[in-house]
Amino acid sequence: MIRYALVFAGILFLSSCFKSDDCDPNVYCNTERPDSAWVNITVSYDRYHTPVPYTIYNGNIEDGLVVLRDTAYMNVTSHYLPVNERYSVEATYFVGQATYSAYDGGKLRLNKFWNCNDRCYEAPDLSLDCSLLK
Repeated sequence: MIRYALVFAGILFLSSCFKSDDCDPNVYCNTERPDSAWVNITVSYDRYHTPVPYTIYNGNIEDGLVVLRDTAYMNVTSHYLPVNERYSVEATYFVGQATYSAYDGGKLRLNKFWNCNDRCYEAPDLSLDCSLLK
């Protein structure tokens, strides 16, 4: 009896490893694998009304792999960057005689799922918050 229970459990386990037969025609399915997605960077521009220079790094900031340097003239700035990469941002604020830095980072992921026997892809935006605390 234990043997049958183990065989049944093994079959259930193996069947969960394969694509399911779920089919929802109302679900949007992008069958083209995206190579890039949006990275949204939030800064505290409205707080001081001064431009905020920032640097985007591939990986951690300590790695020093600069993707781009730019200046924000609004609270949210977006860049279209390759997926399945980790990005870090350093924003620099010049307030009076003081200089402040804000950091954030995350991975721009590519999600995959099956729907109606189609391989679907989605690349959700990565939001990085480099605003100053109040």
